[in-house]
Amino acid sequence: MVIRFSFVIFIYSFLATLSSCQKESTDNWSFCAECDISEWVGEFVGVGDYYSGSLDETEYDVPVSISIENPSGKVLKIIAVVENKISTTFTSTKNDNTYYFRINGSSKSIDINLSKNNNNYKLSGTIKLFHFENDILKIDQSISFDIFR
Repeated sequence: MVIRFSFVIFIYSFLATLSSCQKESTDNWSFCAECDISEWVGEFVGVGDYYSGSLDETEYDVPVSISIENPSGKVLKIIAVVENKISTTFTSTKNDNTYYFRINGSSKSIDINLSKNNNNYKLSGTIKLFHFENDILKIDQSISFDIFR
């Protein structure tokens, strides 16, 4: 009798726990796999997490703005500004319709992904400024972000 009562209490508790769970709202962002170059162009703003290699400190929710221009053909010019921290420009060609774009340089890099939700766009990625010391890559500054247009 005690076992049955315990079992009933267990089942009741289990069902009560399940009924109190709420489904988290999911966003409908999907990678922009077939976006043409014009969909990359525009002003993206938001916040990111800034890392200073010299101080070995991370600062959260730092304002970030990225302007992407298409000066000609398949060329993208990316101007990134992290308030009072980083101001840098990248220029390269984008020869495909993939959702990602990477530019690796000798002292800086950018790695970005474009997502779309209806007519809204999200740019997610990382910018790194770095140098080499005795063949070891040292990160001077970086910013990781999700910003929107």
